Amino acid sequence: MSKVGVIMPLYNQNRRELTMALMSLATQIYMDWKLVIVIDGANDQTVQTLYDIMAKNEIIREKITKVVYRSKNKGIANTVNEGMEEVKDCDYITWVSSDNLYYPQFLFVLSEALDNNPDCSIVYSNFDIFEHNRGKEVFMYNSPKHLSRANRLDYIGGNTDDGIETTAYKGFIGMTFMYRKTNERYNPTYELVEDYEFFSRVMAEGNVGYVDEMLGAYRFGGSEAYTTKFGRRIREKHFIAMKEIIKRFESGIYDGRVSKVVQTNRTLTAEQREKKVDWQNFKPKLDAKLRETWFVPLNYED
Repeated sequence: MSKVGVIMPLYNQNRRELTMALMSLATQIYMDWKLVIVIDGANDQTVQTLYDIMAKNEIIREKITKVVYRSKNKGIANTVNEGMEEVKDCDYITWVSSDNLYYPQFLFVLSEALDNNPDCSIVYSNFDIFEHNRGKEVFMYNSPKHLSRANRLDYIGGNTDDGIETTAYKGFIGMTFMYRKTNERYNPTYELVEDYEFFSRVMAEGNVGYVDEMLGAYRFGGSEAYTTKFGRRIREKHFIAMKEIIKRFESGIYDGRVSKVVQTNRTLTAEQREKKVDWQNFKPKLDAKLRETWFVPLNYED
């Protein structure tokens, strides 16, 4: 049994973007995790790309404990729910997109944050934002949800009830998150904003922990991204979900819950040290050369 269960819903995806996403998972310094991929009616090219990567990359091949194939597309909410059934033996769960990038410390830091903060039902972090432009990856800014780091810390509210209310309303929890095993499931009614609505229910089970680190990179303008295809519908669904969340606050289910900044000890095991990960080089910085070196081991064209 693995401690962390990672789910990847997979619909039609650009070969290059899927390869980069999976290769970023292959760089994880945390070892006690497994990956379940749920193919949600993806086209033949996407499925072939997945099996090509599994054939070429031993880490991905070993970490994937199950590939669930479904010929009919049912959307992310149903797909993640199916994946959650396959990782219900895990203590912690997260799901990843097939076009984003996950830095090597992603699983390590978030799992340690949950270990060190048993009062938290969910933890999340900052992330970079990038796009593919003129043949290469270009990092645009490191301000999640278009908020600066300082503003985000202000909004959290310093361990107050206002902090969790703002976190829930504004949908702060982005692409880098991890939550404890739960009986809650995603609601297909809120497709396109399923995370936003799901997180609001998980928040009622414990406090919310924010890790002030960059643990991944969100692909802006991905060829199959929700934000690229359904921008207006997302805003409409967000408003509908927010009305439901307001009702929950009024019912008192969040009473006593707080949103807070959490720290991690970063205690590496001998096995993790042997991977010779240079934390400073892997930590996102604005230096262009460092950015470029991060992509060197991906070799998506091989």
